[in-house]
Amino acid sequence: MYMLFVDESGTNSKSATFVLGGVAVHESVMPALNRRLDSIVTAALHDTEADSDDFEMHASEIRNPGKKSPWKPIPFAVREKPLRHAIGL
Repeated sequence: MYMLFVDESGTNSKSATFVLGGVAVHESVMPALNRRLDSIVTAALHDTEADSDDFEMHASEIRNPGKKSPWKPIPFAVREKPLRHAIGL
């Protein structure tokens, strides 16, 4: 079976552009993919005091963390690294 992950760009009244993206991943690949994503976050945060178990890979939250987000105190230069590496997977 394949797992399908789909996301849309959200709404922005200042833009007429709408983006829909997705990826299909075979279920047999999911455990390895999850481990790789976890290791990307762990590696990005290794020079910080943060516990990588508290973090999830949500691009919008990483780029614009809210007040209660664990990503909030992490400098942008550090936050963008896991996004760049995850794209390569």
